[in-house]
Amino acid sequence: MSRPVHVGIDLAWNTKAKSGVAVVDGSGALVESATLRSDDEIVEWLTRGTWDPVMVAIDAPLIVTNDKGQRDCEALIGKAYSRFHAGAYPSNLGNVLFNPPRGGELAKRLGWNLDPEHVPTKSTPGCIEVYPHPAMVGLFFLGSVLQYKSRPHRTIEVRRAAFLALAGHIETVHSLGLTSNARWAELRSIIGSATRPVDPTNA
Repeated sequence: MSRPVHVGIDLAWNTKAKSGVAVVDGSGALVESATLRSDDEIVEWLTRGTWDPVMVAIDAPLIVTNDKGQRDCEALIGKAYSRFHAGAYPSNLGNVLFNPPRGGELAKRLGWNLDPEHVPTKSTPGCIEVYPHPAMVGLFFLGSVLQYKSRPHRTIEVRRAAFLALAGHIETVHSLGLTSNARWAELRSIIGSATRPVDPTNA
């Protein structure tokens, strides 16, 4: 029998890069995670019959209607969090990556409701857009974003240390149950032993 779960997707803007997916149960405990590329892979992973998504949170634009510039929500995020270096990347229809937005198309394909006033159910899951960097700053009281993303001249040592710091912060969210989770221990080990940005290929 499938069980109700909540899903998080760190969605790449295109299928050349990997997307991260994670599932937590009703108590918030991590159930499973994976890295995938294509929309077909994501759909297959989420519709195996093991669980029924109720709420889905996607780190990617879902609704983009502006021809240029940035959306109002991105401007508001920037106003509140730019001093923490946690602004949002501007999305518009002039950028082929967002015309149409991959996240919105994925939600449409899977029948996820994008209306923020919708009450999610197993039969009609809800879907929201999220901004991890501002969330980290607020949740963990950070003075600036953690420097784990790839940037010019940012070394693997700096990124690995930032990933480990992030892992430590996430472990303080006790409802996730990470300190006793085998998958989390595996990911922790991968981060600590990584010597290249692509280590490992199947995280």
